[in-house]
Amino acid sequence: MSVNRWLDYLGGVITVRVRGPYPEKIINLALSRGLFLSDIKRDGQDVYFSMRRSGYKALAAIAEKFGYQVEILSRKGFPYYRRTLRRRWMMLIGALVFVLVLYILSSFVWSLEVIGTNNVKTEAVLRSAANFGLHRYAFKGSLNRTHIEEGILREIPELSYVEVNIKGVKATIKVVEKVLPGDQFTGPCNLVAKRGGIVEEVMVLDGTAMVQKGDTVGAGSILISGTIIPQGEYPDDMIPPPRLVRAQGVVKARVWYEGYGEHPLLEERIIPTGASTESISLETPWGKWNIKRPQKSFTSFEVQKSSRVIKTPWGRISWNRETFSETRVQTREYDPEVALDLARQEALANLRKEIKGAEKVLSTKTRLISSAGDSIVRVKAEAEVLEDICRPQPLNMEEELLANP
Repeated sequence: MSVNRWLDYLGGVITVRVRGPYPEKIINLALSRGLFLSDIKRDGQDVYFSMRRSGYKALAAIAEKFGYQVEILSRKGFPYYRRTLRRRWMMLIGALVFVLVLYILSSFVWSLEVIGTNNVKTEAVLRSAANFGLHRYAFKGSLNRTHIEEGILREIPELSYVEVNIKGVKATIKVVEKVLPGDQFTGPCNLVAKRGGIVEEVMVLDGTAMVQKGDTVGAGSILISGTIIPQGEYPDDMIPPPRLVRAQGVVKARVWYEGYGEHPLLEERIIPTGASTESISLETPWGKWNIKRPQKSFTSFEVQKSSRVIKTPWGRISWNRETFSETRVQTREYDPEVALDLARQEALANLRKEIKGAEKVLSTKTRLISSAGDSIVRVKAEAEVLEDICRPQPLNMEEELLANP
């Protein structure tokens, strides 16, 4: 690029169109004023050319004096590129500020979730976590997971395990509550199965695992033993005794629940007819008088009684009223499909009561258990669920020590 081209670029170059009669006249006038013109083209009364930005005011003055119209068609060069660059720099700075703000916001905890609470309140876990720095808007760089987990365990003795996970802007606190018996005993114990099932997960916090995934256990089977046998080789006269502990942990198993429902094909209901009559009597320490006797006699009826009693120095005086409402038996015959649906609904409702509190329902099915010709439709509902089947059972320390000398 020539020196003149560089000077043009640094000062800025514009392309203009001049319109008017004899356009060559304005070109001659511009050149005579020392203006540098290039790329001159003519199209009828229009003439096009490029010139330095600095000479535009002189060209505009000549055009105005002689009645020519001047229009800038394009702008090139450093002055105009600098403006564009300035606008783009502002966009770049804005983008960098946006990324910086996102990074800063992602460095804080914005939400917390507690998983595994049952008897322990979620609010108590959140308050304890806040005492050790984990709360909403906490800076993630200042959090010590081990410190938080140990602190929560110290403050909430009902918990046996705490795990803190921070992913993105969300913190999850997973807890396992201690398994305590109804009488709150604190001595050594085993964890046994409260119902039979197939073991899916074993997590031992203290004690010895007696089952593993895939094992089938029955109610009362020992899942986690409170007896810990010393490991390693010892001289015969130096074998340490077994250590008895309070077994703690979680054993999740697939277990099955049942619920039953039934509905008659022919249903009899007692309904009121709307007819009624009443009797009124007065009872005193000196005798009973019938003030009003029933005006009608019903074969089937319901009785409602009411009394107003007054205590006097001589004894009780009561005003008694009996209302007799006539009833009749209404018979309703159900379509077998309708009766089956009603029995199924009852079976499922009873099943839901049984599995209340289960961690996860794996499958549910219903089946007809009544026979053709029965007057009552009976349905059995079955559910396979995943739940913790542990319950504590106190250890008989003497028996354990004898069994494991």
